[in-house]
Amino acid sequence: MKHLLILTSLLISGSLWADDEFPIEITCEIGTQIMFLRIEDTKEKSWVKPHDSVPKFRDFGRGTWGKYKGKENKLSELTINPDDIKFCFTNCFSINRFSLGLYKLGQPLEAGQCYKGFKEYEKQI
Repeated sequence: MKHLLILTSLLISGSLWADDEFPIEITCEIGTQIMFLRIEDTKEKSWVKPHDSVPKFRDFGRGTWGKYKGKENKLSELTINPDDIKFCFTNCFSINRFSLGLYKLGQPLEAGQCYKGFKEYEKQI
C-alpha cells in the first residue's frame, strides 16, 4: 500500500510538469527593470529579453543589464517545478507559479511581480 501511494504521488507530480503548455510567456518587473521571459520545454530553447527601457547603469551582478536589452538572451539554468520556476540569466530568479511573485535569489534579496503574457509598455511621464 505504501509503495502504491508513493508511485501515485510520483505520477501526479510528474504529470503536473508534463501538462505545461509551452511556450510560457511572462513579463516580470523587479525594481526599475522589466524583462520578458519565454519558457520552452528545454533551457536551450528558452530565453529572457530585458525591455529596451533598462537604464544603462543598472547592475544585476555580472555586468550591466543595458548590454543585454532588446536581445533574446539564453538562460544558464532553468528548473520548472509544480510550485515555482527558477531560472538564471545574469543572476538567478524564482517565480511563484500561484502568485507570480518574482524573487531575485542571493544577496540582497529583491522582489518583483510577473504577469502572464508579454505586456506592452509606454512612457508614463
